[in-house]
Amino acid sequence: MGEDERRRFPRVQVPVYYRSARLFGPRKPAHDVSRGGIRIFTDDALVIGKRLEIELFLPDGGSLTCDVRVAWVRKLKQDEFAAFEAGLQFLSIDEDQELLLARCVREIKSEPP
Repeated sequence: MGEDERRRFPRVQVPVYYRSARLFGPRKPAHDVSRGGIRIFTDDALVIGKRLEIELFLPDGGSLTCDVRVAWVRKLKQDEFAAFEAGLQFLSIDEDQELLLARCVREIKSEPP
């Protein structure tokens, strides 16, 4: 069974951006968005298990704030555009927020190539 077959939630490439919810900083692209989490690229040395609060900006112009846990971190090669990539698992998203995210993922998946 391949890695994609074991995934609980399908990943899609959605134009979603994120930033720390506590800092008014630039928005950065999120990758492999699913109802369960996202993958990010960062220069911050995140610690596995650390909890963060992030703000997500959805393609429809909406946004949501959610708690995440750093699920994994990989150091990238020196010539990459970021020092690390990391997987963030959504921890606490209320029902309305989860519906927004699910709708966003579903709409992108159903668009023709």
